[in-house]
Amino acid sequence: MTVKTRTVLSADISTLFADNMAGDISEADLRAVTTDLADSQFNLSDDDSDAITQGSTNLFMTTAEQTKLSKAVQSDNSGVAGADAITNIVSLTQGEYDAIGAPDSTTLYYITDAS
Repeated sequence: MTVKTRTVLSADISTLFADNMAGDISEADLRAVTTDLADSQFNLSDDDSDAITQGSTNLFMTTAEQTKLSKAVQSDNSGVAGADAITNIVSLTQGEYDAIGAPDSTTLYYITDAS
């Protein structure tokens, strides 16, 4: 049917299900509102976070962003005067490190060989 906001759904429910003293609530009314509710909610079985948008803006992280965040390095340099936060970790040989020239102060370099 139709994806609707909570306000519109509430108005539909109030209008279509005001009371049933006169038998005015039909199976079709119930089916329509129930279908709109199902269409308007996030469904864990059918949807992923990429489906939740506001206009063209994704409100949740993409799969690539989730992967990147899972590899993020937490760094807390609070209380240490002059310390740089570590934002990257690199594994490399001594020769590769020597070729860098000017190492980045926010990168932790892990040398993998003894040479």
